[in-house]
Amino acid sequence: WLVLDDLGRERVTDWAREKLFQLVDERSIARRPTLITTNEGMRTLAASLGQATAERVLETGTGLTEVVTLEGKSWRLR
Repeated sequence: WLVLDDLGRERVTDWAREKLFQLVDERSIARRPTLITTNEGMRTLAASLGQATAERVLETGTGLTEVVTLEGKSWRLR
């Protein structure tokens, strides 16, 4: 398993954007398990990481991705 926590909060450079795409794309093709947490939606992820990466992170049509929305109060605000 690979865990990417709080995706979309990092400072994104062109190099980091390309490496993240390669990582997510390779894991998708190889059907490797990846757990990704984010507070961002598709539009925000696409704007910061690029459309192709956001689509692979949130691609539910392949059956490889399950999007789970958690609702509740933030523990960070306590």
